[in-house]
Amino acid sequence: MTITHQNSTTDGPQFVGIMFCPECNNMLYPKEDKQNKKLMYHCQNCEHVQQADNNCIYVNKITHEIDELQNIVGDVITDPTLPRTQADELKKKTTSKLTERKKALL
Repeated sequence: MTITHQNSTTDGPQFVGIMFCPECNNMLYPKEDKQNKKLMYHCQNCEHVQQADNNCIYVNKITHEIDELQNIVGDVITDPTLPRTQADELKKKTTSKLTERKKALL
């Protein structure tokens, strides 16, 4: 018995699923047969072993990118409990110098 999810709109490996032992219905775990260089699934309960249909055991799909700058809360900048770096101090100095220059030009 295999639980699978098929999505025909994307390319590449799909959801691999969980394999179950046909004898005792416990989960089958991936294991390498080093002599034959094959991927096998084995049961830890009854020692059932079967060869894998697919060599893929895990699929990590990243569906979208999140802009990290949009998730920063404005209060984080002024939070005194967070650690500061020298880069933060340099940004403050640079920003204040730019602000002074803008005021001088106006």
